[in-house]
Amino acid sequence: KYKNSLLSTERKTVIKNELIQYFDTEKPYLNPDLNMHKLSVDLNIPKYQLTEVLNTEIEMNFFQFVNTYRIESAKKALLTKSKYFSIEAIGYDCGFNSKSSFYTTFKKLAGQTPLQYMNSMES
Repeated sequence: KYKNSLLSTERKTVIKNELIQYFDTEKPYLNPDLNMHKLSVDLNIPKYQLTEVLNTEIEMNFFQFVNTYRIESAKKALLTKSKYFSIEAIGYDCGFNSKSSFYTTFKKLAGQTPLQYMNSMES
């Protein structure tokens, strides 16, 4: 798909590093309204370049990448905030728009439900 890419290897690496640093420091994935357009504007990188880097360098699409960060955030929150917040509230707090998308994504990426994850970490 990207055989005729105009991005050099160096540029792809720079974009990948900028993207990861932005996600690690600014945590845009916590915004449930995050989309490719907003990310493109925030990073000042064209959408097609972000898409190419995600697909070729990170080997995920936009939603997979964002959800990976959301689930890692949820895992931490489940271990530290579950005394104070419901599992659903933690899912919303980590950027998910619905309980079902949170549970489905969590099970897909973590291999267990949020409750099973919490129970496995306690024992």
